[in-house]
Amino acid sequence: MERFAGHVDRQLAQSGIDLGRPQYFTNLEASLASEERALTGRDDAHFRRLLDQARAAGAEYAGALTSALRGRAPE
Repeated sequence: MERFAGHVDRQLAQSGIDLGRPQYFTNLEASLASEERALTGRDDAHFRRLLDQARAAGAEYAGALTSALRGRAPE
């Protein structure tokens, strides 16, 4: 995912879309990966929180890419 995130970051930058932080999606994926490594299989609440974070990340990808296609920064 980090490779895909880097590609998305580069494409958004080339499109002139500023997400407010450099390598936004690359850093987001690194953070999620770190959380995944901490999963033990015994903490269902932590797993659900991580799943919610992954869903939110997916929504951010979709929003940023939709905005890029429309030629403006994400809202």
